[in-house]
Amino acid sequence: MGKLLSLQSQVEQTVGSAITKAEDLYLSLIKKTSELTDNFYDTNRTATIKACRKLRELNVKAGEAAASVIAKVEKEPSKEEKVKGAVDKAANVTKKAVEKAAKVAGTIERAKDQAMA
Repeated sequence: MGKLLSLQSQVEQTVGSAITKAEDLYLSLIKKTSELTDNFYDTNRTATIKACRKLRELNVKAGEAAASVIAKVEKEPSKEEKVKGAVDKAANVTKKAVEKAAKVAGTIERAKDQAMA
């Protein structure tokens, strides 16, 4: 019976030792996985920040280039051109008012002529 107890004790110690080694190996693998994940996250985050910064710079440059092209295509009218446009508009309004008044005056003259006849 002593041999069986001794053998049982050895088996328990061997299984316990194997379990401890497996647990240590598992924990070290988890630690390594965590380190690799953190490293990947940091690298990915840094690369993303750099890429976004470059995209923002590119966006600013593209906006400046577009503004330059638009400024060349659509130049702002000068004060003289603005005044000339306002004068032309006023002249057209005045011309239409005179034409309308002349038309009304002609209608009134015809009405007088018909009333006298």
